[in-house]
Amino acid sequence: MEKSISKLYKWAGVLWSYEGFVKGFGSIVKCRCPKDRCELNINPKYKTLLSCPKCDFHIELDKSSYDMEEDALKIIVSDYWKDSEVVNIDGEMVKVGKEVVEDPDYWVKAYISKSIKGVKQLMVLVGSKNETDKTQLFLDIDNEKLSFDQKDKHPKEILAKVIAEFKESKSEIELKEEKKGQKNMAKLGKNLEKH
Repeated sequence: MEKSISKLYKWAGVLWSYEGFVKGFGSIVKCRCPKDRCELNINPKYKTLLSCPKCDFHIELDKSSYDMEEDALKIIVSDYWKDSEVVNIDGEMVKVGKEVVEDPDYWVKAYISKSIKGVKQLMVLVGSKNETDKTQLFLDIDNEKLSFDQKDKHPKEILAKVIAEFKESKSEIELKEEKKGQKNMAKLGKNLEKH
């Protein structure tokens, strides 16, 4: 038999090994002796009694060995998920999407959360990769309201236009035409200074 490095899982007084998956049977989990790692024999009459064919180890399980194998498989599989990202879908700050388009200058993140008052809202964070400041937009879905965090940058300082379209209404945040011209001129002035 070829030797391979495998994990053994200690639980309920014995060691458990994952042997693989067999089509038609499912996952195979074996109960092993904690002393010499030999596969344990299952008493044919009392499925809770296990013994080692190699040494004097005996154990009585709380449930049948077959039920314990199912539980052991769940525990073993949990090892696979231990480093997974947890997305809370019934509490605060639920991630609803990832940045789809890479932009060298800006980043965007969106979450569904609850406000301090318990109102369900979509929170959108937008910021420049060159600065530490950001803007936070809040879309109150139930009351069809668009707002932003006063402590952060005003959305007009980062975005030219924000449109929130709800079932019954529409909200916008937009630079006034005269301000757009001034902002573009200011950008042009900065660009001219660089050359």
